[in-house]
Formats: sequence, structure tokens, C-alpha cells
Amino acid sequence: MSKAPAKPRKAKGPAHTPATRRRKAPRVEVANAAIHFALDAYDTSRPKLMGRHAAGEGFLTSFARHGIADELYCFAKSHKDFTAFNDMTRAHGNRRPCVWMPYHEPDKLAEVGCLFTPGPGATMTSGPTAWSAFSTPPQATA
Repeated sequence: MSKAPAKPRKAKGPAHTPATRRRKAPRVEVANAAIHFALDAYDTSRPKLMGRHAAGEGFLTSFARHGIADELYCFAKSHKDFTAFNDMTRAHGNRRPCVWMPYHEPDKLAEVGCLFTPGPGATMTSGPTAWSAFSTPPQATA
């Protein structure tokens, strides 16, 4: 009687050689952005829903769930808007602290370095005229 050929063994996991062994990733500083928040731009429970509302809520949901920055920054006109931001991000899984950056203190945005603004007019507010909506533009930092 002849024996059946031996079945090849399946690997139980990746082979670990010195070249393939997992190493801890180096600590990298994560970029962050302040989010320009007005509830109207992120609320999909409104009667006249538009694409910008769904896009805004989708962005905020993704940023709250999957963002890796240590804090979420909210650039809003009022503490009421900041509270809505905090509640909305918590409802979507955020457990990091939220920081309010009031409209009347735009200089604080330099700490974060970037401002996300929802809506279709982003190209109209970039460049030298970007700060025209605020009473005092932030000073450049060296």
C-alpha cells in the first residue's frame, strides 16, 4: 500500500525573524485642527437637509471616532455652541477632552495651527482674506 502524500502544514501566524518582528512605532507628533463649529453646519436632524449638513456631520463623526489627536478643538461663537460640539462628539464616541476656542480670541488658533471650516466656500476664505470674518486677525508667529 502506498501512503497518501503528507498535507502541507498551514502556518499558524507570520514567521518572526529579526527582520519581520514587530517593533514599537516611533512616537510621532500628530497634526490637529480646530473645528469651526456652528450647530447648523453639522445637524442632520433639520427639516431641510442638504449635502453640506450630511458632510459636516460625517466629518465630525469620523474625527470623533477615528482621530488620534490628544484633544479636540472647537472654534465657536458661544459656549452654547461649544456645549453642542462636546455633546455631539461624545455621542459619536469621543472620549478625549474638548477645548473651546472662542471667536473673539482668534489668536488662540495659532496654538493648533489649522482651522477646519465646513461648507462650500473654503476656497473663498483662504489666503490673505481668510481672517476678514474676524474682528482681529491673529498675528503671525515665528
